[in-house]
Amino acid sequence: MAPMAPIPHRRRTLHLRSLALLGASLLVGGCDSSPTLTDPAEPDPLLQTGALEYVLEPTSGAAHEVVIPYAFTNRTGAAVSIQNCDGIFSLGLERKTSDGWVRSWSSTLVLCQSAPIVIAPGESYHDFVTVRAAPPTARSGMEIPLESAEGVYRIVWDRPLTGFQLGSPQTGTVLAKEQRVSNAFTMELP
Repeated sequence: MAPMAPIPHRRRTLHLRSLALLGASLLVGGCDSSPTLTDPAEPDPLLQTGALEYVLEPTSGAAHEVVIPYAFTNRTGAAVSIQNCDGIFSLGLERKTSDGWVRSWSSTLVLCQSAPIVIAPGESYHDFVTVRAAPPTARSGMEIPLESAEGVYRIVWDRPLTGFQLGSPQTGTVLAKEQRVSNAFTMELP
């Protein structure tokens, strides 16, 4: 069977709540002491959210939810490839604590491999993350803890690659972390 051709860049929608069918892991970070937004990974990160402040609005039951749009603008000088499963790829949220940035949520994927998402130099890739927070009695494993949901966060792409060769899964170099994390943003409860 011939390898699949790369999927050219186009707007994709990723709704993390749908990943519940795929499973998720939750890593809870420590408490923090009034972190601020003054610690961006770089002055103009490649991965940027649509705003700096978000409010987790009440949904059904005791859960709260917010949609965070973001864009990745490829200024690396090389094509960036994202390995994925039907357009869904590994990413997460990090929360700023007194000890630095700590992973607070991670997506988990099934074992399938679709053609890579390729973002050419100068192109932008637009997507969104739906963040859900819930109290302990209403968690399914996809949510961040409601009791500690307020804070400063950033989105992290796990394995965007440069130099990826289709048909050779061991090729490519993962972007440096500062190139695959978003600006800092706050999440608050109403």
